[in-house]
Amino acid sequence: EVQARACDAQCGAEPARNCEFSTWTDWSDCPVSCGRGDRIRYRTVTQHSTGEGSQCQGDVREEEPCSTAPCPHPIDCAWGDWSEYSSCSASCGGGQQTKTRNVVNVAKAGGKPCKLADSMYIRPCNTDMCPSGARDCAFSQWTSWNSCSSTCGGGKQKRT
Repeated sequence: EVQARACDAQCGAEPARNCEFSTWTDWSDCPVSCGRGDRIRYRTVTQHSTGEGSQCQGDVREEEPCSTAPCPHPIDCAWGDWSEYSSCSASCGGGQQTKTRNVVNVAKAGGKPCKLADSMYIRPCNTDMCPSGARDCAFSQWTSWNSCSSTCGGGKQKRT
């Protein structure tokens, strides 16, 4: 003998599957070396829920703070004292004198750098005209003619 009973066949219904995630990726590198940054990790949905399965709960992206060490304060370049002026490069007619200075503190951590042009100062010196011993050329009057070098024939006479 065979027994039979009524049942509720769920024709066309999807089987119940719960949502599933992958494992988390490794944390990303911290994008900053000082100050506040955030590192990130991810996971993906590997199985979406179907039918009466439970829905996905939770994020696929996580952040956490990293590298909270304080950043150094910017330090601007600093110059030393000016040297004395050099001796003048000319005694007259226009020369130059220079004075220089050196960097005593190099810029750090994004501080303002020194400009090379600010390391030397040039000024004119001894700009007076040079004295000149030369005079314009001038001729004196001719002297009288000398007497003839010969009393007869071809002689010569001179004057200066």
